[in-house]
Amino acid sequence: MDKKSEWHRTMNTPANRWTPHWATHPGQHLLECIEAHGLSVEEFARSAEVPAATIDAIIAGRRPITHAIALRFEQSLGIMPELWFVLQARWQRHQVTFQAPAERLTAVDGRHQCHA
Repeated sequence: MDKKSEWHRTMNTPANRWTPHWATHPGQHLLECIEAHGLSVEEFARSAEVPAATIDAIIAGRRPITHAIALRFEQSLGIMPELWFVLQARWQRHQVTFQAPAERLTAVDGRHQCHA
């Protein structure tokens, strides 16, 4: 194995992989995209056929971008829904990974299930 291949193999092990300890809610990116298109939130909501209250909640980080909503965003902004899927998944993973271990437990039928 040549040196370059060996280096790539070594650096791609979990112990050597850099994982940022931050993530932004996709709503922040959405607001930037809306503004870049010169739209108000209300105009975008009408264009995407999503209630303005839902858009406001997404921008504020109180609501996730679902697959159905991502498809509507594609129609309105021309941004592939996969971007929203990745941003949402990263945000959710960050929330689970970096919150306190006790908060990772969720009640399920009176029992607890670990999500980490």
